[in-house]
Amino acid sequence: MKNYFHLNLSLSQRLKLGFACVLLLLLCIATMSTLALRQAGQDMKRVVEVNSTRSELANALLVNIGNMTTTVRSIALLTDLRAVETAVAAFQSLDTECQSLQETLSKHLALWGAQPDELSLFNNVVESSQKARPVIAQAAKLGQDGDNIAAVTAITTRVVPLAACRAFPLPEVG
Repeated sequence: MKNYFHLNLSLSQRLKLGFACVLLLLLCIATMSTLALRQAGQDMKRVVEVNSTRSELANALLVNIGNMTTTVRSIALLTDLRAVETAVAAFQSLDTECQSLQETLSKHLALWGAQPDELSLFNNVVESSQKARPVIAQAAKLGQDGDNIAAVTAITTRVVPLAACRAFPLPEVG
């Protein structure tokens, strides 16, 4: 049987060939490592720029709804007309901010795309705020008109259950 792998090479040539093979393998490993690090960097960039921004927007939206509810409670409990007007102005500012946050979060989801579970989660937050805003605005109007009992009742019976609906466990989104 003939050995095809046996070459008539001198010792120095065989050592050079072996060293070249080791260098070639090292180059392959370095290339693969560089590509893996580049991919990890892109993944980290997505986590920081996309997922973090989404979470911040969703959290700001939920906090804004809570602040709107607190402001409406103030409107309902205040008796001084100037204080009511100030609270109504603050409520209108919060409502405008809430609408802006809803639009920004929706645009961000559309721009960057999302996994189905992410999309469901963030859409749930947006829908929750869209349901709560008109109810809170109606309670604010009742409080502004002086119907404090109806305003507090609206907050208690209609806004609080909506807030409870959005108190769902948040899954890990990565």
